[in-house]
Amino acid sequence: MKKRRDSPTDPGARLDAALFAAAERGDAADVERRLAAGASVDSVNTARRWFKGTPLDISCNIGHLEAAVALLAAGADANGASGEVGPLELAMCGHISAMSRELRRKVPT
Repeated sequence: MKKRRDSPTDPGARLDAALFAAAERGDAADVERRLAAGASVDSVNTARRWFKGTPLDISCNIGHLEAAVALLAAGADANGASGEVGPLELAMCGHISAMSRELRRKVPT
């Protein structure tokens, strides 16, 4: 199971929330900054009821290829760290072919 930092007073939780927000916006440069500052690449967002996934999950779901590539380069679990539907399935559901191709290169067959 991947790390969950739920306490809003935990600096790691704030970093993880900022990483998730950067991934959701598709801001690859901010994703890299948050990771360099110590955010957990496979942290699971528990703050939202509608989406409990990782930064890679949300970037794939929305279609932010550059953010997804930055997360994968940092070691994000391409098979899905949240225990829910994985990033590849999220990208394919959205018919995001470039995203699907990038993830297929990272997921072992």
